[in-house]
Amino acid sequence: MKKAPTREPDAECKLRLPTGAALNSRIHWGKRAAQTRRDREYAALAGGLIEAKPLGKAVVQITWHGRGRLPDLDNVAGRCKAYIDGLSDAPGWWEDDADIVWLSTDRQRIQKGEDPYVYIRAWETEA
Repeated sequence: MKKAPTREPDAECKLRLPTGAALNSRIHWGKRAAQTRRDREYAALAGGLIEAKPLGKAVVQITWHGRGRLPDLDNVAGRCKAYIDGLSDAPGWWEDDADIVWLSTDRQRIQKGEDPYVYIRAWETEA
């Protein structure tokens, strides 16, 4: 099994949990599109605050920090799709999410009183 690199990430971003509904929820397509657009714009703004050179091919790790029932690992990736697309729009990240050669997800419980968040880290790779 592959693991994230042990060196410091080339880009990292801490974001609030996505506002978009869970993947299996049944909401109107217009409402889902509006939530996705807001999440993408938020990630582009937050990701643009880092000062880094654009990444080429990248290894990406998404860690969901939450309380209660945590989403399945595949749902972490799906719920964060708008964030990945938004970071593609931000400087210092990848040009296109097709440049992500490996995507890892993880979940961690947070302490009471701590705000839930998603932490996205990226490393440039040669693959």
